[in-house]
Amino acid sequence: MAILHHATIKQKLLILVAFMSLCIGAVGFTGYRYLTAANERVDGLYDGRLVPIRDLNALRVHNIAIEADIALLMVQDDKAQNEATMRDIEQRDVQIKQLFENAKSFLPESAFTKLSEEKDKFNEQRAKIIFLLTNGRKQDGIALYGTFSKFLNQLNDDLSAMADQNTTLAAKTKADNSAAAKQAVSFLIAIAAAAVLLSLSLGYIVARLIVGPIRKAVDAARRVAEGDLLVEPLAAKGRGEASQLGAAVNDMVAACGG
Repeated sequence: MAILHHATIKQKLLILVAFMSLCIGAVGFTGYRYLTAANERVDGLYDGRLVPIRDLNALRVHNIAIEADIALLMVQDDKAQNEATMRDIEQRDVQIKQLFENAKSFLPESAFTKLSEEKDKFNEQRAKIIFLLTNGRKQDGIALYGTFSKFLNQLNDDLSAMADQNTTLAAKTKADNSAAAKQAVSFLIAIAAAAVLLSLSLGYIVARLIVGPIRKAVDAARRVAEGDLLVEPLAAKGRGEASQLGAAVNDMVAACGG
């Protein structure tokens, strides 16, 4: 406060502007920090929860499509159609391999190991069936199809359970994000209110420091003009304009014989 008393009007105003700028900067920085954190949470929700759900469901779709392809191999006799069906299975195998690579990054090790073992059994049974169906042993392939379906259903059930689990986790993450957003809004409102209150308080103090001495000087000058030379000396310490004005009024009173 002593600094303000001895500062010039220009310096007082600069201090007020600087303080208000700091308050605005504090509000802006706080908002930026919370916005950055919110973006990170959204990215985490997408990469950590929604992408796994998408990939797990895509695996189920490919498995069901392969099951349909094998069913076609059991009923169709056209060589060209069988070749097209086999190409579809091979293409889906490439995508399944990539999806499993992705799953390794987000599934717990135990869950991924279990899923891999089921996939290996599924692929082994599938390879046997395709071999029988494409080598003139359709009846044997159809007989083995029941075991294959059991492996496929187990694999798809596990994929569905994992997708449901990630859906639950995604809902929880969304709820956590909503709670954090409400907290951020409340904090920003509190920071903004505090900044406004502090700025108004400092502005009021600066205004009093500027206007108060001027009013006293005007009152003293009026009394001297009316012939009252018993004016109490005004504060004239410091280098500010108000101090200089007080000193000038004091000198005027002294010169008039007060």
